[in-house]
Amino acid sequence: MPSRVRAPIPEGTPLTKREEEVMRFACKGVPSREIAGYLGIKRGTVERHVERICVRLGADSRTEAAYLLGRAGFEA
Repeated sequence: MPSRVRAPIPEGTPLTKREEEVMRFACKGVPSREIAGYLGIKRGTVERHVERICVRLGADSRTEAAYLLGRAGFEA
């Protein structure tokens, strides 16, 4: 099954409420599977949220995204 191509998120766009919820866990090092369980969503959905956040921030990993968000004042 081919992966879907999604439009990039414009820079400076604030995180959605769900993205904030995902990143609060991710910034604390919680694995995607556990985040999914806490939020009642699928692991793939968590990973897509993190991927979109990385694209938006220009980050190569969720660790880098967490670092960049922390520098921008995001509180986990």
